[in-house]
Amino acid sequence: MKIITPFEASELIRKDGGVALIDVRTPAEVAEVSVPGAILIPLDQLASRLHELAGYSTLLFMCRSGGRSASAAALAESAKLPGVMNVMGGIIGWISAGLPVARGGSERGISGFANKKVLMSGGIVLGGIFLALLIVLGRGGASSTLLHVPPAQFAERIQEPGILLLDVRTPDEYAGGHIAGATNIDFYDPNFQEKISTLDKTATYEVYCHTGNRSGKTLSLMRSLGFAHVQDMSGGILSWLREGRPVVK
Repeated sequence: MKIITPFEASELIRKDGGVALIDVRTPAEVAEVSVPGAILIPLDQLASRLHELAGYSTLLFMCRSGGRSASAAALAESAKLPGVMNVMGGIIGWISAGLPVARGGSERGISGFANKKVLMSGGIVLGGIFLALLIVLGRGGASSTLLHVPPAQFAERIQEPGILLLDVRTPDEYAGGHIAGATNIDFYDPNFQEKISTLDKTATYEVYCHTGNRSGKTLSLMRSLGFAHVQDMSGGILSWLREGRPVVK
């Protein structure tokens, strides 16, 4: 299953009229906050309503944090529907990315949401972002932990007992030189989210990639899945190498 970030989803919706964003949360959740224009199909109704999505070329599934939408996307894939993707981080990730939302009003299912005011003012959006971050970071009591750390601090952290080191680059990148002790899980693997979700959510993880882009997205994904202790290295292995730090092959 392909994973797409909220920003990438927003851009895809803007550029392609054949894209549908399907919100699989409950009507009560959607009434509180939603993405304007999203299609409401609660997860427990999806199996019987998949035929309503047959006219779209791309299907983006969203829930609160990414768990239910992953199940929905898997169901859509099993039905051979085209262009199925799971929006990473759900509505929480959408808000955290500063993308527009609507609050209040009533739902109209497949035809979209009516009578909702899109909240575009900076103060309201920032308030939503702050609230979302409190929700995500508060899981597992890790709200005081820095999420992105420089190579020097990253190097210290991975020496601590019990730390698990993840390299989310491709296997070829990994073979070309990686930090000793790192486990490789390819960010571009279609089963990436499933592989991440099987990891121990109570463990502590340090994540890196080439420049920090993929590791940052992985961090967001892991925290949305309930991992309490995750950090990534800012600047990726490029920054690590610039400081003359060692790699192995």
